[in-house]
Amino acid sequence: IGSWVLLTPDFAATEYILELNLRIVSGNEAGLAMVASPLPDINHIYVCISAAQNNVFIGKVTSTGWVTLGSNSKTINTGTDYTLKVHKKSDGHLTVSVNDVEQWSSSSSITSAMYP
Repeated sequence: IGSWVLLTPDFAATEYILELNLRIVSGNEAGLAMVASPLPDINHIYVCISAAQNNVFIGKVTSTGWVTLGSNSKTINTGTDYTLKVHKKSDGHLTVSVNDVEQWSSSSSITSAMYP
């Protein structure tokens, strides 16, 4: 258990940046879940930092379960402030940064059709 923020960005938007200031104060993870609908079996994307695994993760959740799309090793400490940034670029690719250092970049475009 940790701290999570649930957002519903416009996946059809050409470009956007989501930026969060996070601190893990209880549990071992904190992050962001981006959903197109509040319905429980709708696909969504998650980005999280994990103090337990010293990693930054990005993945998706579908009705069949959690799938990690990518991760990057990074020392994450509880009680420390982090800035987590998700940037959907105009070409549809996502990048994930922690404290302005890129941790992951998608190899394919994210489209609204993937997350209706």
